[in-house]
Amino acid sequence: MSRAASGAAPGAAPAPSTAGGRLRAAARALVVLLPVCYLAGRVPTDAALSLVALLFLARSALARDWAWLRRGWVRLALGLWLWMLAVSPFAVDPSLSFSQALFWWRFPVFAAALACWLLDEALLRRLVTVGAAVLALVVLDTWIQFLSGADLLGKPPTESGRLTGPFDDPRVGTWTMRLLLPVAFGLLGLALQRRRPALAAALWLAFVLAAAGAVAVSGERMATLLTLLGLAFGAWLLRGGPRRLLLAALAAALAGAAALAAWQPQLVQRFVDQTRQTLEALAREGLAERHYGQIWLSALHLAGQRPLTGVGLKNFRVACDDPELGLPPSYAGRCTTHPHNLYLEWLVETGLPGLLLFAALVAAWARALLPALRAGPSPWLAGCAAALAAQLWPLGPTGSFFSNWYGGAFYLALGGALWAARAQAASSSRGS
Repeated sequence: MSRAASGAAPGAAPAPSTAGGRLRAAARALVVLLPVCYLAGRVPTDAALSLVALLFLARSALARDWAWLRRGWVRLALGLWLWMLAVSPFAVDPSLSFSQALFWWRFPVFAAALACWLLDEALLRRLVTVGAAVLALVVLDTWIQFLSGADLLGKPPTESGRLTGPFDDPRVGTWTMRLLLPVAFGLLGLALQRRRPALAAALWLAFVLAAAGAVAVSGERMATLLTLLGLAFGAWLLRGGPRRLLLAALAAALAGAAALAAWQPQLVQRFVDQTRQTLEALAREGLAERHYGQIWLSALHLAGQRPLTGVGLKNFRVACDDPELGLPPSYAGRCTTHPHNLYLEWLVETGLPGLLLFAALVAAWARALLPALRAGPSPWLAGCAAALAAQLWPLGPTGSFFSNWYGGAFYLALGGALWAARAQAASSSRGS
């Protein structure tokens, strides 16, 4: 692989005996371990991600190579970071906002490290292999909890019937969805390179069905929907044999859903009943009477109170209960830790300029990826793009975009996609 394809600067990928080589080797080891850290929790994820970002800065200073700062999306991200710092003095709780904003730079720098310094085919294979092993463990634990009533550690499902898998709260469906899309598509690319591709494809199909089924039985409706949409989006992006395999996976998933409905009708009925009750309540009472509806109305109300600067990073939880800024107490569900929609979160916490800067940043990412996606992406690029699309989906509740747990999956997919797009462009230019 050429330096252009790997995104390395002249003299990059040095021998491990050099200082730059040792920095790169340490950062690559952390990247491979990131799926394990993501399983272990927020603190290990943030520590690994932050160390990679710091090692990249150290390497850039050592090599006096800051060319990656000239990329349009990096400049937009740094501009957005400066805006987050600029609005912090005007926050409801300035110290809380400043502490949250101060270290946000680590997320885009981590993505830049992957795209411009670390990733290559060898690292990608190791990352996908480790990610698949971690996913297999979580999926197995989820199915055991579903079938036996307790997971490998003896934890039962929640009182609502939603599964937890190896986690302490019912988020295993969302966790699986975020890691499944890039890992599954990366595995697809590796399967097609095997000497016996038919057997590898069959094993891949079984893995994807088991993982997608685990998301479905977890009881998380949005995660199930986004998993299916992500697989469909990836199939639409791919061509030839990979597309046919993805379409086969989707067809098998639908057949599996029908079999699950016949075997466990109460599970499907719970999905149907919850969806019907939500729609009926929306038609009867309107959005303002629903749990998430009150949170979103609270965010819109606060954004109207401070449209330019917002209420400050991580300050929704403070401002929503403020008697002068927030909605009246008659809106019982107005207050929570964050607005549960990433676009409303940017709007209410950083103001309209912050939301517009974030929208420009998303557009810059899309502009960097579109040429390679239109030309026919690799399975890994398609999977990362599907993961990004699923996590940027605007309709429905989402986690906090400023969370290190959210960032661990999102910026891994982003850095992987940006590297793959550059590698594909470099390969095309060599072949022309």
